[in-house]
Amino acid sequence: MVSRRDFLLGAVRRVRQNVDDVVTPEKKAPVSGIGKDICEADRLFGEGQYDQAVELYKTVLSREPHHKEARVQTMICQYRLGQINPAKVCAQQVLKQEPGNQVARLYLGLVWAKKGNLDKAMQAWSDYFDLKMPRILREVNLQKALFEAGEGLECEDVVASVEEVMGVRSAQ
Repeated sequence: MVSRRDFLLGAVRRVRQNVDDVVTPEKKAPVSGIGKDICEADRLFGEGQYDQAVELYKTVLSREPHHKEARVQTMICQYRLGQINPAKVCAQQVLKQEPGNQVARLYLGLVWAKKGNLDKAMQAWSDYFDLKMPRILREVNLQKALFEAGEGLECEDVVASVEEVMGVRSAQ
C-alpha cells in the first residue's frame, strides 16, 4: 500500500520532471511533419523568411486543407509579416478544428490586441494555459490581471510585452 506522503511526493516529482523538460526543450524534427514542401517551408520559417514559407504552407493547405501544423505555421507567418486579418482568420480556423490549440489561442489574442480590441484579446486569452511556455503564460496572465483590475492598458504595450517574452517581433 502506498502512503499519502509517497503518493504526494510522487506527484511533486512528476511535476518537477515535467518543468525540467520544459525549461530545456530538445531540438525536434521539422515542426510540420513529413513532405518536401513542409520541410522546405519549415527551413524557410526557421531562417525567418516568412513570406516564402507562408506560400509553401499555403500550397500544402491547398492539397490538405485539414493539415493542422501547416495552418498553425501559416498563422504565425502571417502574424509576423503583419498580415493581421489573415492571421486572425487562420487562428479561428485552427481553434475551430482543434479548440485546445494554445498557440492559436495565444496568437488570436495578439491579433485582437493589434487590432485595438483588448476586450476580445482578453476573451481569446481567457482559456490560454500552456505549461510548455511558462514565461508566456505568466505574461499573458499578468496582462489579463492588469486588464481586469481596470488598468489603462494600451494595446501596443500589451502586444510589445507579450512579444518580448515570446522573443519575436512582428512587422508593424
